[in-house]
Amino acid sequence: DGKPFAIKVLDANLASGEILQRFTREAQLASKVRHPNVCEVDGLGVAPDGSVFLVLQLLEGEDLRGCLRREIRLPAEGLLVLCEHVCAGLAAVRDAGVVHRDLKPENIYFHLPTRTYKLLDFGIAKVFGGIAMTARGQILGTAEYMSPEQARGGDVDIRSDIYSLGCVLWEAAGGRPPFVGKISLALLHRDGE
Repeated sequence: DGKPFAIKVLDANLASGEILQRFTREAQLASKVRHPNVCEVDGLGVAPDGSVFLVLQLLEGEDLRGCLRREIRLPAEGLLVLCEHVCAGLAAVRDAGVVHRDLKPENIYFHLPTRTYKLLDFGIAKVFGGIAMTARGQILGTAEYMSPEQARGGDVDIRSDIYSLGCVLWEAAGGRPPFVGKISLALLHRDGE
């Protein structure tokens, strides 16, 4: 239809087993969500060399991590916009029956032309009531932004994504995540702190 797009490629050497299943699942889950605050996924394909690829909305701008490296902290009005946009995106994701499970600054993109934040990367997302891609108790995500129930390998829902958003907002307001440990395992077992 003439609109620009980006390609996310899974190397042919990795295009098998669980990695391929996750990549394919990312395409399926993300394509279920059409919302201004979620990066659009328009298709999945296989190149002649066996590489698998996603066709994504082309975004101009930078991820929140890049912005925080440059700015350290967002001003109050910037925090409000970030919160509003990510909450709207998470609501759309929830309405599609999906839990993102890896909300962090690298997976939130500021699209400069529309001045909107968009959610990215549904590689470890989960569908409510769907077939699990992870074994019970398996821990996936980024420790600094992970809810306690996710860190324990328990069931997660939208509340886990909201917890992660709280950690992102804390970092955007204060310059660092709320929980920082020397090793990830220390963060995963911070129960009740």
